[in-house]
Amino acid sequence: MIKRTFKKSVKIFSAVLAAVIAAASFAGCSGKKDNTSGGSTDSQAGKAADLGGRTITYMTWWEEPVQGSNQQAVEYWETKTKIEEKYNCKFDFVYASESGWQSKVTASILSGDPICDVFSTEYEYFYGMNKSGLLYPVSDLKNFDFSDSSKWWAPGMEYSRVDGKQYGMCLSGGEFSLILYNKDLLKKNNQPDLYELQKEGKLTWSRITEIAKACTDASKGVYGMAPSQFPRDLLYLVGEAYGGKIVTRKGDSADFDCTVNSAEMVNGFSDVNRWYSVDKTVLPCNGDYKYSSSQFKAGNVAMFMGVTPPTYYGNYGFELGACLVPAGRDSKSFEPFITLSPGTLSFIPACADKPEEIALVWNEIGAKTGRVNWEIYYQDYLSDDIMECLYQSIDYTNQKKYTIDYGYTLLSLWQNNNTLFDTTTKFVSSSNSAASFIQSLENIYAAKILDMKASK
Repeated sequence: MIKRTFKKSVKIFSAVLAAVIAAASFAGCSGKKDNTSGGSTDSQAGKAADLGGRTITYMTWWEEPVQGSNQQAVEYWETKTKIEEKYNCKFDFVYASESGWQSKVTASILSGDPICDVFSTEYEYFYGMNKSGLLYPVSDLKNFDFSDSSKWWAPGMEYSRVDGKQYGMCLSGGEFSLILYNKDLLKKNNQPDLYELQKEGKLTWSRITEIAKACTDASKGVYGMAPSQFPRDLLYLVGEAYGGKIVTRKGDSADFDCTVNSAEMVNGFSDVNRWYSVDKTVLPCNGDYKYSSSQFKAGNVAMFMGVTPPTYYGNYGFELGACLVPAGRDSKSFEPFITLSPGTLSFIPACADKPEEIALVWNEIGAKTGRVNWEIYYQDYLSDDIMECLYQSIDYTNQKKYTIDYGYTLLSLWQNNNTLFDTTTKFVSSSNSAASFIQSLENIYAAKILDMKASK
């Protein structure tokens, strides 16, 4: 099994799509606590700060690592014991098992009495919580250390920085979009291996289109491609890989522009529409988000587009392969397209008591609390080729060669609006032009962005 060392160790997980944060605009917390420290958080003459037996409460939707269960759990418990002794405090890990726990956190912050000192949640919540004044700007804390890149995932830190203020502390890496493929199905149809094409610099969208046609036998329910979940996902993946973006962010502000109406997105949407309606090389949508993955696992799909391998690890009845997503519609040679989610973000409530004490502890234990490290856990489930693709994705990310499309991010805040799902699903099997469809999509996104601005 491949062993590699990186500047950054990331955790990959399947982010749960978050619901809308239905909060009105608030200037800040009512009944705000005194945020001045009663104890010393500064080391004097080499002596560690004494927090006077304070309990630092951390809340999230996953369980505390089980002692001795794996390498990361061992590191977590060793670190927890050390900081409790070092700072004379207790670190309390609270597993928020019930649904709606984020709403309870929000309500407690608004009341001025937060139920936790720090919490981790999905990245989709950030902009709604931030515009409501619920989060403490950790960049205001002199004792918070952002310099250690082994702790903090840079894309997530960038995503949660607004107007020069850092709010999020990103302890877990986001999801990379790869192409998983059925090696046996490709061999059966005399098609080249995708990862070998990538290494030779020959993996392009034109080759993918050719391979999809060769592997499709609709009469037997076998298709060349399938989206990660819905047609919308393939539309956005291809449009972005061609060089377009649905929504762009203005610098580090919370202002967004709808940029979906571009030549790159029109080309991407046109091609996906052709694959569905004319070539019929893409698995038809049946409305179930698990349908694509189930059909891929059943051996009925050659290429599973834009997915994260650890989400779908396990035993397959065929040899599983993976490759990076190629960039550019008309590229003659392979260039990678790296798109990812910002990852899991941690926040200190705006009304937190003595936030500098929280930062003191979180600096040391924050990076140890995430879900199990994928390098440790998944190397026994995933092939060398797949692990190498994940390593390459991290390498490109460390070089800042990645894309975060805020349209896909903000989309999760609007899940209750079924218009986006319905329109994209109908479009891929229609004869409508991509340009006219994108115009209707632009109207939807522009209206939502205006709603966000109006609610500030």
